[in-house]
Formats: sequence, C-alpha cells, structure tokens
Amino acid sequence: MKELLDLSVEELKKQKIDLQDKILKIRFKAKIEPPKNFMEKRESRKQIARINTLLTRYEMSGGAPAEQPKADKKKK
Repeated sequence: MKELLDLSVEELKKQKIDLQDKILKIRFKAKIEPPKNFMEKRESRKQIARINTLLTRYEMSGGAPAEQPKADKKKK
C-alpha cells in the first residue's frame, strides 16, 4: 500500500487498467489450462480495490493526494 501512496492519480489509473488487463488474460488462460498461480487473480483484484480506495480518497479531498490518517496510540 505504501508504494501506491507515492503514485500520482494518473499513474494509479494506468496501473488499474494494467491490472484489469492482467485479470482478463488470467481468465482466458484459465479456460485453456489450469492456472499455475491460483492467488494471482485474487491479489490483482485486491490491488485494484486498493487503487480504487485511494482514487476515491483523492477525489473526496479535492483531487490532491491526501495524507493517510494515523491512528492514535494510547499507552496504558
């Protein structure tokens, strides 16, 4: 997730398109032969979800990459 935070909005959109193409190719290839890496499709879908989350966050904050909120840690 940290490497995604360093990317611009345009780079995120490009990476999202690339991942969608990758999933499409995995689906077509799976019809011909069994996949070698079963987790590849799932990981690509999760990465797309992360990108969508960041794009939505940027859109809601006015278009600029926003700082990720940090949780307060309380010591007992």
